[in-house]
Amino acid sequence: MSPTNAPSASPSHPAAIRPWLVETLHRLAPEFGTDIPDDTPIAEHGLSLDSLALIELLAAIEDRFGLQVAEDEITVEHFGTVRQLLDFLSDRLPASPNYS
Repeated sequence: MSPTNAPSASPSHPAAIRPWLVETLHRLAPEFGTDIPDDTPIAEHGLSLDSLALIELLAAIEDRFGLQVAEDEITVEHFGTVRQLLDFLSDRLPASPNYS
């Protein structure tokens, strides 16, 4: 399939969610700099989001996507890095709404 015939990323695909997530993370960690690579840790040794910033991130996710994240889902597997959070959100969000 040629690039012009390739399907576009579905709205729940990480590429469709990433711009919003990076903008939100910049707001929560403005001292981090201009680029936030996908392998950046969200907490220690990365963005260094504290518990209050994490609560703000969860509230932003709920406001933007209508998605409530259960306490037992707030794990290193889901919130360890930007990529892991993108994958978690992509898995949890329906494919039809446009979130970009």
